[in-house]
Amino acid sequence: MNMSTEERIREQVAHLSESARRTVLDFVEQLAQRLRQEDLDWSAGSLSAALAGTEDDEWPEYGEADFKEKWR
Repeated sequence: MNMSTEERIREQVAHLSESARRTVLDFVEQLAQRLRQEDLDWSAGSLSAALAGTEDDEWPEYGEADFKEKWR
């Protein structure tokens, strides 16, 4: 039988004390937060790279009359 990673984690955690389970949970939450932050950092860097060199470009200025729809 080939167990999935999630099943293997569940099996290992089931044998731990409550204190050790809290430690595992803390680790998983910190890992998830770090991965979310890495995604945010990558997105910001990607946007910066995409806009690099456009700092001096002239952009049109739009007013409310230019919008076809208004969001509430």
